Amino acid sequence: MVEKINKIQRLQLELIRNASFNNFDGEQVVKDLIENKELWEGVVMWREAFSRRIDLICLRDISEDVWNVDTLFILVESKRKLNKLLQIVAAWNADEVDVIKGEEAQDLLGFWSRKDAERGLPIIVRVWWD
Repeated sequence: MVEKINKIQRLQLELIRNASFNNFDGEQVVKDLIENKELWEGVVMWREAFSRRIDLICLRDISEDVWNVDTLFILVESKRKLNKLLQIVAAWNADEVDVIKGEEAQDLLGFWSRKDAERGLPIIVRVWWD
């Protein structure tokens, strides 16, 4: 399945693999994602910015060889694949799992289609570890 994953996504998966902390097991998450590639379109892990427009703690810690991130975002192409993906995510010991869809997901992704929003698309699974 790795051959179906593009170069940029492989780089993201390697960062995720190296970001293990507390209850977050990067090795397991990446293994599950690769084994279930048919369920998702893209995956990134970053830090959510709550008090500022952007959070650069990962920049602060990069010289220490630490990829300091806490939130995994998974783009899902259809509602049909969402339930299966959520079953996999449930085993990751996350502190929060949310599903973002429709207009909110479109806003985060920077595009707008009323037709897709009415169908609940796109779908983003947000997985957060403390």
